[in-house]
Amino acid sequence: MKKKSNLGKQILARFVPVSTIDYIDSLVRLYRVNFKIVNPRKTKLGDCRFPLQNDAAITITVNIDLPPLQFLITTIHELAHAKTFREYQNKVAPHGLEWKNNFKQMFQPILNEQYLNPEEIKIINALLKNVSATSSGNHQLNDFLFKDNPDVTFLKDIPQEKVFILNERKFKIISKARTRYLCEEIKSKRKYKIHGLAQVSTFEES
Repeated sequence: MKKKSNLGKQILARFVPVSTIDYIDSLVRLYRVNFKIVNPRKTKLGDCRFPLQNDAAITITVNIDLPPLQFLITTIHELAHAKTFREYQNKVAPHGLEWKNNFKQMFQPILNEQYLNPEEIKIINALLKNVSATSSGNHQLNDFLFKDNPDVTFLKDIPQEKVFILNERKFKIISKARTRYLCEEIKSKRKYKIHGLAQVSTFEES
């Protein structure tokens, strides 16, 4: 008999679509995971730490500040790592074919309107067509997550002539590419390629 999950369904209800809680909880128990919700980290949304022994618990952490759909995607991303470890240990690449297949398979049971709304299903299906190591660069996902947040501005959405601020430094756009923009820092005149989904603030010169 499987051990009781340490996840805490009432706690998880604050972070993911309520209809998916039992499914997530079952995966945590199945792959013997210690699941922790942690303070925000700038460099990653989630993390999966493997044990030294294959039968010991795996530790997964997910940032506390993620919107529900992003929290769900990040959670399944990390659970796919747990599943892949149980199957292959450390014998395959972290985001290789085995992990990609597990990521896709673990979403299938909840890709219907019993669990998610049509817009969420559409976004996840688009994400699964081209699975990558991170979801933060997905335009459809980011537009959905921040569409009602007036405080969030993406580089891709500002006019080319606008000066913008990123990490307390002022830049201007030189040219636009498909995903990354060639930008020049105002002070140093150095050029950088910056992702169009970088969150920036605009600056009005006097």
